[in-house]
Amino acid sequence: MGSEMCIRDSTYTEINIPSEIEKGSTTYTVTEIADRAFDTTKEGSDFSPITSVTIPATVETIGEKAFKNCSGLTSIKIPASVKSIGKDAFYKTDDVSSNLTAVEIEEGSVLETIGEYAFYGCYKLKGVKIPASVKSIGKFAFSAWGKAPGEANESSSLITVEFEENSQLETCLLYTSPS
Repeated sequence: MGSEMCIRDSTYTEINIPSEIEKGSTTYTVTEIADRAFDTTKEGSDFSPITSVTIPATVETIGEKAFKNCSGLTSIKIPASVKSIGKDAFYKTDDVSSNLTAVEIEEGSVLETIGEYAFYGCYKLKGVKIPASVKSIGKFAFSAWGKAPGEANESSSLITVEFEENSQLETCLLYTSPS
């Protein structure tokens, strides 16, 4: 399509991404959440108040830094149609408190790639089930090193990473914090 839908109003708490966008007499299917689409560090934007996002089943790609530092986001449901979660997609910096506690990847997922640092700094994330279709998990994808803001605990709450039966995983670079 070549153009992007832009939302810069920081008053939104719930974002419902449409499956289609009309421009003039043409209808476009939404297949991607652009790089830095809701990145709170992007100049002129403040998406910190976002508490929920609905991603349509037409989306195949979640871009790099798409939801970076969206500290109000508590859970995310990834549609089965998503093939790639980009680098830093849900990344949280050390000075931003992450409230993301749940990542649900829909059954029947075709997800193949989880990028580097995709969920880095999501200190409150308890567990994630990796679909059998995933072939690559980038380095530090689920790491939460460093101090969580306002917390003495310097490690992640991540307790379980479960892999579906018949996993196609070829590359996995999961790091643990040094003891």
